[in-house]
Amino acid sequence: MSPVTIEHVAVLGEKPPAASVVNSTGNGEPCTVIVPENADVRVDCVADLGDISCLGHEANGVGPDVTVNDDGVDDGIDIDLRVEVGAGSVEVRRG
Repeated sequence: MSPVTIEHVAVLGEKPPAASVVNSTGNGEPCTVIVPENADVRVDCVADLGDISCLGHEANGVGPDVTVNDDGVDDGIDIDLRVEVGAGSVEVRRG
């Protein structure tokens, strides 16, 4: 699965909220989401079985679940994100 990049969501208004759900196929392929450097992000990363790297917070094994609230470097958009896979890895990073 190719990385999902969240960008171009601030089309109208100054700071609209963005909500996204990303589901991998669950067949062991990694699910990677890239969020903007300046976004204020609340993210839930969940896997039935696998590894999670969620904005610098790590977990692995059976049923890892990580919730992170992380403000960006400048005043950016608000992103509320849930990334979920069956078996595989989850990565959320800035870029």
